[in-house]
Amino acid sequence: VAGYSGSLRQRLLVGRYAVPAANPREVERWVDECVPGVRFGGTAGAYRLVEHYRGPLTVAHIGPGAEEVRKRLKALASPDGDLIWMRKIGSASEVGDSPGTVHPLLIYAELVTDSDPRALESAAAVRERYLSWSH
Repeated sequence: VAGYSGSLRQRLLVGRYAVPAANPREVERWVDECVPGVRFGGTAGAYRLVEHYRGPLTVAHIGPGAEEVRKRLKALASPDGDLIWMRKIGSASEVGDSPGTVHPLLIYAELVTDSDPRALESAAAVRERYLSWSH
């Protein structure tokens, strides 16, 4: 987790974007419709796993920051955007324990970097259910 937050996350991060959607659920639907094979992490992925908390940001493992994909998403770089666009990292970004999610360890790592106490509660639930080997 320390390696994720201190190094890997910055390498995976393409950027933060605004997309034409009004709330987190709409952001997920929009990205899902525009980008086949997208996988979700952060609270979006965690909610699919443990249904505890869905935060305001949507972490999506979309792939490299291709201009064609950005245009399809109608995504505009924004420090206040609701979409966190991440590159994929091998099979961890392709195989999750619920449809449309990244590996639970990536979800957990993203949650513990979030300052929201509810995200930390979700992290504990994900760890308990999917990462019991890590106790």
